[in-house]
Amino acid sequence: MSNKTKLAFDVGDSALKVAVWRGKALELLEFPLPENLVEDDAVAMPHAFSSLLRSVQRELQLPVGPAALVLPYDRCICRLVTLPPMTVAQLELNLPYEFSDFIGDDVGRYHCDYAVCRPLAADGGAPAGELAVMAAAAERQLIRDYVRIFSGGGFRLRRILPQEMALIRLAAARDGQERCFIDLGRRSTRITLIAGDRLQAERQVPVGCRDLEAAVAEAIQVDVRLAGSYLRAGREDVTGHPLCQAVYDRIAVEVLKVVNFYRYAYRKSQLPGVYLIGGGANLPPLGRAVAERLDLPVLPLEELIPAGEHGELFASCACAVGAAMPEEGDAP
Repeated sequence: MSNKTKLAFDVGDSALKVAVWRGKALELLEFPLPENLVEDDAVAMPHAFSSLLRSVQRELQLPVGPAALVLPYDRCICRLVTLPPMTVAQLELNLPYEFSDFIGDDVGRYHCDYAVCRPLAADGGAPAGELAVMAAAAERQLIRDYVRIFSGGGFRLRRILPQEMALIRLAAARDGQERCFIDLGRRSTRITLIAGDRLQAERQVPVGCRDLEAAVAEAIQVDVRLAGSYLRAGREDVTGHPLCQAVYDRIAVEVLKVVNFYRYAYRKSQLPGVYLIGGGANLPPLGRAVAERLDLPVLPLEELIPAGEHGELFASCACAVGAAMPEEGDAP
């Protein structure tokens, strides 16, 4: 690991997640965001966000300088594509057409980037003679906006990447084997299956922790915000309520569908277990429901990389950790 500080941000609807390397020690931080500052995966008040970043930098004593940013899932598309052998210039010219279903004819509005994948020994690699790449596309204006916002906060964005690539980088920290990440978010649940340095399968389902909050609110007749605080506090009369159990089961069933599809498509798959990330990962009954449906163990994130004294934040900061990982070739 290089002694140079590595810093990465992941902007959520309600919290700013931060991962920072201070020498060889990984530090995880989470800073609550004011209401309405971020709405639907977009920064609603850029100047206010820059001001908040400056305050966060001072309060958390973050290093000012180069940083990485994880793009919101709904604002970027990332996929595995296979192409005939071609030069770098040809690849950059043809890459936008791999996203024609996403960007239409407005190619100039989007920035596309890629990472060439290494061959896989197991099934699922590109056919012989073809090139497998992880490709991503995002609006140029979105990227410019984030660069401006973080620059106003004192941070120079050196690396901007989709959540899928952040998780690939995190998985690669261990051994490059098959990994399944289940992001138990507030608005949705996202299942990401990775093999080596490539995305093999992914699905987002519209059920998440806000459904649990609604179930709690209905069960004990309280405001939804208060219900959320009860969930986070782990009150057993709340987390074990039958209405919550029904939501746990809905999420677990959707996860099972995706994992079963993956196992069918990749018959030699040998998933060792799953990793739970996101805010819902801190709800033990939800984790148990997923593990029981899949008949796979929930693996500790710390086996990928030690998280230090703030390990309890690893689940919510997982994408930030992946984005903060050193580039290949950095000194150990």
